[in-house]
Parts: sequence; structure tokens; C-alpha cells
Amino acid sequence: MLRRRFSVYGRVIEALLVTDSNTGESRGYGYIYFQSEAQAYRVQQRCNGMLLCGRSIQLYFST
Repeated sequence: MLRRRFSVYGRVIEALLVTDSNTGESRGYGYIYFQSEAQAYRVQQRCNGMLLCGRSIQLYFST
């Protein structure tokens, strides 16, 4: 789902949705790796606050 939704903004190298190891349910966050930093910045500017599966998302760069 993450790869498909965000690939319109740039080449997604990897998309990971973090899940609970016991239940398999989403923990409410994930990671998306883009081909370039410029693509990642563009996604953050365009998509921060958008709705995804009925929830407003916040996009941050991991450190």
C-alpha cells in the first residue's frame, strides 16, 4: 500500500509498514526510502497531513 501510494512522487526503493510482532497489526508508522533526497523532500512537502486509510499522516526524515 505505501509503495503504490507514494510511487507517484518518485521512485520508491523500499516501503516498510511497522507491525506488532504478536498481533501483526500496524503500529501506525512506517518507512519509505526514495531513490533521491530531492524526491523525499518533494513528498514531504506535498503529502504531509494528507489522509491515508482515514488517518492524517505526518512525514518526518529519519535520523
